[in-house]
Amino acid sequence: MMNRCFWIYAALMIGLVGWSPIATTAGQHSLGGGIHYLITVDDIDTDEFEDDSIGWLASYQFTSGFTTLELDIEYFPDRFAGFEDEVWAPQAFLVFGSALYAGLGIGRYYEDSNWSDPFYVLRLGLDLPVSKEWSFDINVNYQFNDFDQIQDVDKDVDTDTITLGTMIRYRF
Repeated sequence: MMNRCFWIYAALMIGLVGWSPIATTAGQHSLGGGIHYLITVDDIDTDEFEDDSIGWLASYQFTSGFTTLELDIEYFPDRFAGFEDEVWAPQAFLVFGSALYAGLGIGRYYEDSNWSDPFYVLRLGLDLPVSKEWSFDINVNYQFNDFDQIQDVDKDVDTDTITLGTMIRYRF
């Protein structure tokens, strides 16, 4: 069961955008939803660890010029990365570009009242407009992870993760 710490962390991330001086200037907002396929860089051979997973994603973006602040929450229903229960992953990104973009991000995994160490993300993507309000976003991410909760994994194994994501965005 999720505790107050998770909801406070999520509210703070959303609040940073909603009440910041940047958000009150001219800019564009968008909401999106999509899916990520994740796989670890190395094949990790243990029953305690799923080295690939599907994550469901909700996203908010504020864009001003060629800079975008993005806040995401990702949900993993299965046993990704040695976690035993469902996992939530709030994330924040600073993205540069428009149709073709690159970004840097940070996030944390949350499972059953426990937070992981932060992970860091490099992102490259393509945001294709479908209409004036709608766009289709395709991105690839490299996450620098350190899954300390995995007991049976050799410390020399690279637990970094590569993700391929797709998302539909509505701009307003």
